Amino acid sequence: METPTPIEVRRILEERARVLSVAPEREDVGERVQVVPLIIDGETYGVDASQVQEIQPLRGLVPVPSTPEFVAGVMNIRGTIYSVVHLRRFLGLPDAENGNPAKVALVSAAGLTIGVLADEVSDVRSVPLQDIDPAPATTAGVREEYVRGVTPDMVLILDLNAVLGDRRMIVSADDAG
Repeated sequence: METPTPIEVRRILEERARVLSVAPEREDVGERVQVVPLIIDGETYGVDASQVQEIQPLRGLVPVPSTPEFVAGVMNIRGTIYSVVHLRRFLGLPDAENGNPAKVALVSAAGLTIGVLADEVSDVRSVPLQDIDPAPATTAGVREEYVRGVTPDMVLILDLNAVLGDRRMIVSADDAG
């Protein structure tokens, strides 16, 4: 093998420097949101992880008579009583036959802390904001004011401030039927 000439060495080194000076593309460029996926009746709904206080097994749920259909009941968690809701019923969606709530996600938004029934709760996911598309108007029949967007793998990202801020979430004696 021949020894390269000084001109060839310079050309090789300049080419290497040019290649190495280009910053590699990074997938994580841009803002991200941490999302907790709640699987409810076979559908996945994502909620902002900062609004999820904890996940509890569904135990000791006490039905409350004369409440709206979406109110599953109340639950005592370490001495505090929380209302627990069927999110799909609140959103006006029919229950699926394969739904079997086993978990309660304790969420806080709009000045309320409530439990949301879920069949499963997956690990927190980091989703690039640029990957969240506006939800089409026909997205699973959910009113658009409750939806922040949808991910490429069809996780519907909910706006918990809008959901919990809905006046129907406050049930009073006047609402009893």
